[in-house]
Formats: sequence, C-alpha cells, structure tokens
Amino acid sequence: MKKRLNVSVVCATHNGRKKIRNLISSINDNYVLPNEIIICGTDQLDLRHISKNIIKDLNIKFFFSKIKSQIIQRNIAIKNSSSDYILQIDDDVTIKKNFFLNLSKYVHDTRDRKKIVSALIIQNDKSLQAGTWNNIYKKYKFFRFIVLLLNNFKKIKEYSILASGRCVPFIKNFDSELKNNIKDVEWLCSTILYHKSCLKNVKNFKQNSAKAYYEDVLFSHQLYRKNYKLLIDVNVIGIHDNQPFTSTSIYFKTLPTQLELVKFFNKSRLLFILDIFIFTFIHMLRDLYVKLQSK
Repeated sequence: MKKRLNVSVVCATHNGRKKIRNLISSINDNYVLPNEIIICGTDQLDLRHISKNIIKDLNIKFFFSKIKSQIIQRNIAIKNSSSDYILQIDDDVTIKKNFFLNLSKYVHDTRDRKKIVSALIIQNDKSLQAGTWNNIYKKYKFFRFIVLLLNNFKKIKEYSILASGRCVPFIKNFDSELKNNIKDVEWLCSTILYHKSCLKNVKNFKQNSAKAYYEDVLFSHQLYRKNYKLLIDVNVIGIHDNQPFTSTSIYFKTLPTQLELVKFFNKSRLLFILDIFIFTFIHMLRDLYVKLQSK
C-alpha cells in the first residue's frame, strides 16, 4: 500500500477534461500519495475519462461550479478539503514520480508552518518556464537596463516583483546553478504547498478577466509580506505544457491584474504606466517578427 500524506490537492479547471486526466495519471504514478484530490470544474463530465478504481484509490472528489473563475473554484475546493496541508496546482501541470516523496519533509515538519513551498516548473521540452525571458535578460544589456529602470534602479532579484508590478522569473544559469533550492523568493506559481492556517492572512481578489492572471502571485506575495518563507525546491519537479509566446492582445488582458498588484502592494503607478508603454512596444515588435517568420 502506498504511503499517504496529510495533503489535499486542490485544482480548478474549465474545459480541462484531457488536462485533468494527465494530471491525475501523473499523481497516480507517485510512490507517495496525497490524502485526497479535490477538483472544482465547470463541466460535470470532467472526470469521465478517469476510471472508477482510480477515483476511489486516489480519493478524488469533484465539485461543480456554475461560475468560471479559477479563484472562486479553487476556494470551493479548499473549503471542501479535509487535510491540514493544501497543494494547489494548475490543471495543465503534471508531476514527476518522486513529487510527493520530496514534498513529504515539509508536511512532516509541523514546527514550521510558515514555510510555503513550490515545485520547480519546467516545460515538456525540458526548458525552464519563462526561459525566453531568462535568455533575453542574460543576453541583452539594454533589456537589463529596462528591467532596472522599472525597478527604480534597485537591485534585481529573481522571483521578485518590480516597482512597476512586473514579475521577475528565474534569471540565473538554468543548466549549472540549480543544485540548491531557490530561497527567499517573493512569489510562487503553478504548484504551491502550504498549511491551512496561513489562509487567514490572505485576501481574496476578484477575477478581472475571463482567465485568471497572476492569481498565484497575489496569493503567495501576501504571505511573503506576512513574513512567510517562500522557496522553490529544485528536487520537486512539475511539468507544464510548452506555452506560446504572449501576444499583444493577451498582454493587454493581463494589465488589470498587474495594476491590482501595483495598488495592493504599494508599487509605483508611474513606473507601471512606463512599463505599459515599453512592453506594449516590445510585444508589438515580437508579434510582427512572428508574423513575418510564419510567411
């Protein structure tokens, strides 16, 4: 019999039948399992491709939501969870076989409930999530100057939030410098493990568009501000679908939530406006380049 952890996996999904099947399959392949998996979706048939045996073995529970909102759906799942620890995970993520085994040390150490842990997220092609941003930052001095400008010329730290409200991802050398955990980060995404007691320190935000943007950042950065210790464990691996580049139209949809970050965390509105001008130009140039390349 597989070992169980005092963890409830919670996941919000919309039209994610295939993604949910892949996620659950990857969880089922683990040597150590969570107590339960709670899915909140907008389609009653989201679990139709999951066998009854797996639903029973993994203690999968499904809750229907009439409202398509990752934030609302996730909260429904959390309210119906029974474990002391929550692992919130995106429906388009899959995990390695040793995922919960490597997470177990954080669950067993009940003395430190102020530690918030995330997996290292890589893409299907084994590249780093936000790897394009990472490569551009390392390659172009002018881009590093722009990022420095948008942080009011304060030192740039990976997994931080600039003064303009822009999130900085991993900026070191991905191949040679991932021997140690990434500690003291300001935000986490895609997979976040935490003790339920931390939820009293988090404010819920309304979803500003049809798709939620930066919801994990808003959640985790509040905990960072409350002196919780955020870290990325490089031995806990999640795999995310290769993501297409962010088009100008998609970028515009993210702006209301970036403004929410700026207002709630007292960032600079002036630098936020400058950020919009600079990155609108960057995204438009990239759109043009991609269009020309496709001809």
